[in-house]
Amino acid sequence: MDFVVLATADWDNPLWTNKQQLSSRWGAAGHKVLYVDSLGLRRPGVSGRDLGRMWRRLKRANRLRAAAPGVWVFSPLVIPLHDSAWVRKVNRRLLANRLRRAMSRIGMTDAVLWTYNPLAVAQLVGIEWSGVVYHCVDELAGSPGIPSELIEHSEAELCRTADLVVVSATGLADGPRSAARRLEYLPNAADFELFHRAVRDDPIPEDLARIDRPRVGFFGAISDYKLDLELLEGVFRRRPEWQLVLVGPIGEGDPGTRVAALQQLPNVHFMGSRSREELPGYLQGFDVCLLPNRLNRYTRHMFPLKFFEYLSAGKPVVMTPLPSLEAFRHLAFVADANPDAFSLSIERALAESRDDPARDRRIDEARQHDWNLQAERLAALTREAIDAETPENQD
Repeated sequence: MDFVVLATADWDNPLWTNKQQLSSRWGAAGHKVLYVDSLGLRRPGVSGRDLGRMWRRLKRANRLRAAAPGVWVFSPLVIPLHDSAWVRKVNRRLLANRLRRAMSRIGMTDAVLWTYNPLAVAQLVGIEWSGVVYHCVDELAGSPGIPSELIEHSEAELCRTADLVVVSATGLADGPRSAARRLEYLPNAADFELFHRAVRDDPIPEDLARIDRPRVGFFGAISDYKLDLELLEGVFRRRPEWQLVLVGPIGEGDPGTRVAALQQLPNVHFMGSRSREELPGYLQGFDVCLLPNRLNRYTRHMFPLKFFEYLSAGKPVVMTPLPSLEAFRHLAFVADANPDAFSLSIERALAESRDDPARDRRIDEARQHDWNLQAERLAALTREAIDAETPENQD
């Protein structure tokens, strides 16, 4: 099968998620993949991050480039004001023809539309697909700056017509997704081999080695709508002997994120973004890993990719009680989002010995949730869903 992947993140984003992970594996397995960079769901602001993203998009507008074996990336130029009806009409004219030409250039004649963006489907009028799959990995309507009503309406229509809807968290199976003709639940996975490198005793990055132990770490997007920054401030103000290490960009998806209170604490260290290949080194140097998520409409329906990445290294994980991780809570230290309870769980996690059998249990679980296995499973589910819809199978 060939796949046209309508992503909600650019291919070059340093924080690789399900979109890039699956696309790269399908391409390596012999499928042709046309990865379409994000069309922008959130109305852009005047922040440096948003302006920089728009400038980069303008520089590569409508370019088609080979990005990995079997994977081409297309960066269409659209107007990211999706809550405007006339803008959506303009985008419809811009996108479909250019995408059709990009497909033709790489020899795609019969492709599966694999979309993470429910708004974009209506803009692809005139393209015939062998199948349509909606991979719902977030409660998009709960994201800041998103046209929620438009997202909900478009998502409901897409779920009624798609051949297959895949959700990555159990809570996402509710609402409009429940009306899907075929609905499958598969949690997010991890690049097990990459993050399992953290079990080795290689030298850790120099900037991390200079920080005293114990080191309590997090990597990923440092965004206020996801992370409970007040909780972290409360914990690490109480426990100055613990060092908090935060690796990742600040304000990804939420330019209003404020970290000034944390930056004032001498035991809190912002390391900035690091490449995927560098992350296992930082993970190796963490004594405990954190998932300090807020509980809101968005996070109650998300399955953090970091969970199995942390577990791939056998690291103890302290987390707030996310509903999507309920089935895996026996593999973590779960605490309410208040500083006293969260501190106590970190204390218990730090007390775990290196030869505790819980570490092997975490690694064994992560091994079963690898992106290679996930890509094979999703390709098979797609083929089953498409075959079930063919006329000869409906007689």
